Amino acid sequence: MTEVVEAPTAPHVVAETQGSTRSPEPRPRRRLSPSHRVQLAAAVLIVGQLLVRGWIALAGALSQDDLVVAGRSARLPLFSAEFLFPDADRFAPLADLLTAALTRMAPLEYWPMAAALVVLQALALLAVLRLLRLLLGDRPVLLLPLALYLFSPLSLAAFDNWSAAVTAVPFQAGLAWVCGDALALHRTGRRIRYAVSGTLAFGIALSFGEQAVVIPAVAAIPVVAFTVLAVVLRQSGETTPVLATARRGLWLWIGLAATSAALVWRSGSAVLPRTVPDDQSGTLATAVDAVGTTLTDGILPALLGGPLFWRDFGTWADPPTALVAAAVVVVAVAGWLARRREGGGLVWLLLAGYILLSVLVLVVGRLTSGATAEFALDLRSFADIALVTAIAVALLVRAPVRDGTRTGFLDRTERRDAAVLLTIFFVGLSLWSTASYDQTRNTQPARDYLATAQRSLLTAEAPVLDHAVASSVVWGLSAPYNRVSWVFAPAGVRTSASTDDPKVLGAGGHLVDARVAGGYASVPGPEPACGHRVRPLGTTDVPLADPAGEADWTVQLNYLAGSDGWILVSLGSGEGEVAPVRKGVNAVYLSLRGEGDRLRVSGETPGMALCIDRAMVGVLEAAD
Repeated sequence: MTEVVEAPTAPHVVAETQGSTRSPEPRPRRRLSPSHRVQLAAAVLIVGQLLVRGWIALAGALSQDDLVVAGRSARLPLFSAEFLFPDADRFAPLADLLTAALTRMAPLEYWPMAAALVVLQALALLAVLRLLRLLLGDRPVLLLPLALYLFSPLSLAAFDNWSAAVTAVPFQAGLAWVCGDALALHRTGRRIRYAVSGTLAFGIALSFGEQAVVIPAVAAIPVVAFTVLAVVLRQSGETTPVLATARRGLWLWIGLAATSAALVWRSGSAVLPRTVPDDQSGTLATAVDAVGTTLTDGILPALLGGPLFWRDFGTWADPPTALVAAAVVVVAVAGWLARRREGGGLVWLLLAGYILLSVLVLVVGRLTSGATAEFALDLRSFADIALVTAIAVALLVRAPVRDGTRTGFLDRTERRDAAVLLTIFFVGLSLWSTASYDQTRNTQPARDYLATAQRSLLTAEAPVLDHAVASSVVWGLSAPYNRVSWVFAPAGVRTSASTDDPKVLGAGGHLVDARVAGGYASVPGPEPACGHRVRPLGTTDVPLADPAGEADWTVQLNYLAGSDGWILVSLGSGEGEVAPVRKGVNAVYLSLRGEGDRLRVSGETPGMALCIDRAMVGVLEAAD
């Protein structure tokens, strides 16, 4: 074996090596790829939107609809038909079950709803991001439609309270997911897999809100998904895009149609919005005014990133004169895109049709002669337009450029920079609008009222007589869900059907002395020294001067009793309530529901004689 001998190292080299330390060469920096930069920017936008919407949600308070559902969840079995399907105009079983779960977690507190809204919004954002990536890929231009959906003030009103958001956000998530599945089944050929996924998402979205099962809304998700796939096929060179869409997504369309039919049959409420009677309907001029108000004061400013200011009443914009100039610019840009992109005019036409149809559907269903154009409609009903507009922008961007128009004034890098700058400008404008919107609302009085009222009711010496809360808390039209026994049921508040010391919740939520007012008085009794005599174990009718309509009433009876005992009182043919009476001259107050022109009073104690001097049927109000 040959021995290998190392060559000696020169002395000066050894000395140099020993006297100095050679620094390692710096590693080259790893630069993110363009697609990764787009993904990072999209993630930043999504996190920013969740922070902003979380701030909006945490500043919210329980609305009238929230209190109604919460009260029903506390008094009714959760999986009963009475709770899940209360009437023919409401179908929101998943929304109601989620509300019930959150209410039981923290009764009459809004923070569980706010946290749930952020989670629901995150799920919707992931569905929208998936759809936009399927349409545009990880290109910088993806940020523009994504930012439009994320920060558009158009969806602010629907996020302002739980009842609106818990129906609107899942609807948007379902719309985005079904559209994404339609594209995915076309690209992958896995038609059964995405037909099942899309059908499930569609059913879940519809089960979150009654607005979703109105016929135009039931059709919205399938129609938008069908249209998106048809436009994509047309842009890809398909000569018969409609037939190709119907054929390739056949199983998905069958699943969506079957789900719609099942929900229509089960809920019984999937009908066109009820038009108001002819004698109550608004005029044509009012309807036209409502459509114009919705477009100019609501939808258009929000789609542009504004408005910079909001009105102090209602979820409506206060558009400045600059909006006219902005609208002109938007129309000009739309015309330029329609000319430059193949099929651009068709996309704009479809978007305009969707917006106009959405407005007209609500005008037909809500406008009455007693409602102004501004209050007949509400921006929370149009939150899905922000998503549909983002989809339309994505379809325009991905459309091929027309022949002969490729030579433009912007190269590829400049177009990328323009998209980024436009996105930043839109986000900044939208954040300003969001801050302005937040300044116009004041939820603190509602929070304080509920907290004070709950504390007053729980610390009262005795259960209070059941009565309606202030109309600013829950509307009287929501009866009987506007009564203390329903509103504060989640907190364990107990009420009484009768009392001799009536109390009522005042404007600030404190219990104050009350009286019966604004009602129907009894006629004088036939016995001068007694009035209306109730014999032991007998029944006496106490006629009213005027008949009382069907409602929840408070009845005041001024009586003279020969001994302590019990009486049974009813209004007309309504259900009766038992109340105690005390010996001597006193008054008793009862909470009754019914209608009629007389009270029926029965003695329930043997040997007890009773004279009723005066009766009053009305409502409780503060004595001062």
